[in-house]
Amino acid sequence: MSIYEQLRAAGLDVRDARVPGYQGRAYRPAGTLIHHTGSPAGSGNVPCLHLCQVGRVDLAGPLCQVLIGRDGSIWSITDGYANHAGLVDLPWSNTNLVGVEIENDGKGETYSDAAYLAAVAVARVLSYPQFGHKEICLPRGRKIDPSFDMDYFRSVVAATPEPGMGFEQADRDILLTINHYVQKVFPQWLAEVEARLTQRIADAAAGVHAALAAYDGEEDAQFQAVLDAITAGVPGLPGFAVEAQAVADAVADELAQRLES
Repeated sequence: MSIYEQLRAAGLDVRDARVPGYQGRAYRPAGTLIHHTGSPAGSGNVPCLHLCQVGRVDLAGPLCQVLIGRDGSIWSITDGYANHAGLVDLPWSNTNLVGVEIENDGKGETYSDAAYLAAVAVARVLSYPQFGHKEICLPRGRKIDPSFDMDYFRSVVAATPEPGMGFEQADRDILLTINHYVQKVFPQWLAEVEARLTQRIADAAAGVHAALAAYDGEEDAQFQAVLDAITAGVPGLPGFAVEAQAVADAVADELAQRLES
């Protein structure tokens, strides 16, 4: 059964954009290689459709077997050999890898839920081991696609219902929620935490330096000034009072050693 027929038999809505596979080359698929196209964000749904069919000046088409649009549409490009993998780990090559391209700029553009789930569905139906181009390219670092976490992708593929059974609405809702948090909420949360920690360290350091600069020789007053300066520098952060006290204690120990010397 051809790739197109497999996807159709599983109930996926596949657009037939097939061209002949690269002529004269044997093709026996045994793995799925995930890519992103690198098309600019905002360039449309499937701007690379024609390119994937006919290739480039330096590389003959077709350039993948399956193309996924930004709206989650699935396009069958060829059932035969395609030039997409380049130099990769043995035993893998263009002769045994199904190339799945996802329209995305690869520079921070968020994959739509529909596009992500379409890639999951295609990989699940094909039932081959899944690899990211960045994982098996040679030399390592030559490729960065796809711009999402492959371990997470494989876990979602493994949790997807058997081919032909489709998604129950509850399963779809769970996957969409997970995808939302992984792609949108979690990176934003990490960035906020990093910013808050960076500011916390800077404010704590400023508070210590300000208190030390105001040192008046009164040991008890100095310790309290350090604690007040640090605490005042970073208001409203959960649990910071404990951290501020620890920093103040460390500064107090240092000051005590200076006074004894």
